[in-house]
Formats: sequence, structure tokens, C-alpha cells
Amino acid sequence: VFGAWQSVYGRFNRWCKDGTWQRVHESLLRAADEAGALDKDLWFIDGTSVRASRAAAGARRKCSPLEPADHALGRSRGGFGSKLHVVCDRRGTPLVAAVSPGQRHESRCFEMAMDSVRIPRQRGRPHRRPRRLGGDKAYSVPWIRCWLRRRKILPVIPTRSNQRTETRFDREAYRERNTIER
Repeated sequence: VFGAWQSVYGRFNRWCKDGTWQRVHESLLRAADEAGALDKDLWFIDGTSVRASRAAAGARRKCSPLEPADHALGRSRGGFGSKLHVVCDRRGTPLVAAVSPGQRHESRCFEMAMDSVRIPRQRGRPHRRPRRLGGDKAYSVPWIRCWLRRRKILPVIPTRSNQRTETRFDREAYRERNTIER
């Protein structure tokens, strides 16, 4: 149906490098925004580990076992793999998907993921920020809360047991976080 795997792989790589996939994603977001299908009030962020196959590690080497930075592969407690970071709106529309090495903590890729959100508009600057952002306890880090406060984004992130409790926490909005889990 798709042709030889080499042709599909070559086309996929070419489209990644020349920005075709990025343009397709942006045009789909623009169309959804114009149709009123995007929620700009509440977004969610989360990361998940993706295990790599045994073949992804390659053959044993006598030289350095370090993986090149652009491969987004690394060793964590879960084994060899990558971490997928996603930002979606309240309705589950993916706004950004970013990949990092498996050993990198979710909070370390927060800024990269949030700065990558770009919803183009017919006129004017693209929409880049929600009014509120939900995440799990992995994002309950002081610098993330400060980043959100500077951009006037209300955090919907529970505090960890060893942190001071935040005065306002929207439990009702946090219950909708299962959207990103699905």
C-alpha cells in the first residue's frame, strides 16, 4: 500500500528535515482554531517513557557508549528508550510533541515543550499560551511555577508532600487531566 520501506523512510526523513510535517501540523491547528475547536483556557502537559527495542541500542562498541544528542535515546531505570513530552488542550488536541532522552526528567523539558507551542492565526501573532496549565507532580518545581507566574498562566499542578501547599488549587480542573493520559 505504501511502497518499499526504504521509500517511505526516505520520504518521512525528507519531510521532517524540510519542515513539511511542521507545516501540516500548523495548518491543521489553524483550521481547528478557526472552527472554534481549540480550547485556549486549559492546557495539559505530560511526559511518558517509550522503550526502545533491543536493536535500537546497536552493536556493542569498544569506543564511547554515549548516544548522539540528536537521537533522543538514553538509559533510565526503565531501560533504554526515549521520553515523549506532549502539550494538549482540554479537548485532547495535541499542540506539541517533543522527544528527549529517556533519562531526562519531565521538568527539564517543560520550557522546550511550552515554547514550541504555536497556533497560527489568520492575522496577527500566533497563540502560544493558555490561561491555565495542568500537570502532574513532576511539574511541581519552583522554577516552573515562577515561569508560569511571569507569563500570567495559572498552574493547575498539585504540590508534593514535601512542599508548602499552594493557597489556590483548582481540583475540578485537575480532574480533567486524564485527557492527556488518554
